[in-house]
Amino acid sequence: MHGNCLLVARRSVTGKYFNYPAASEKPIYGVFELTTLKEYPTEVVVCESMFNALSLWVLGIPAIALNGTGSRQQLDALLKLPVRSLVLALDPDDAGRNGMKKIANKLKD
Repeated sequence: MHGNCLLVARRSVTGKYFNYPAASEKPIYGVFELTTLKEYPTEVVVCESMFNALSLWVLGIPAIALNGTGSRQQLDALLKLPVRSLVLALDPDDAGRNGMKKIANKLKD
């Protein structure tokens, strides 16, 4: 992990629409930043949006973003993070609720 730019995401100013490069696997936003801390956190908040994660970092709360509700590769990567607990904080809409269930099922063991 080197902190390199993996993709550039754009967001519409007229709607809730993100634009990602075609055929790109969305990385987990903020994982590299966890490695730059003096001590790796024991608890990390998992959000859908980069903006949510950035807002939490401003408040001093380590957070990462899935840029959605989580792909299979992202969920596998969550299992490998050296943290004691992940706090799921997805959006309070149908997609967020379904994503919470999907992540909880994947991480329950």
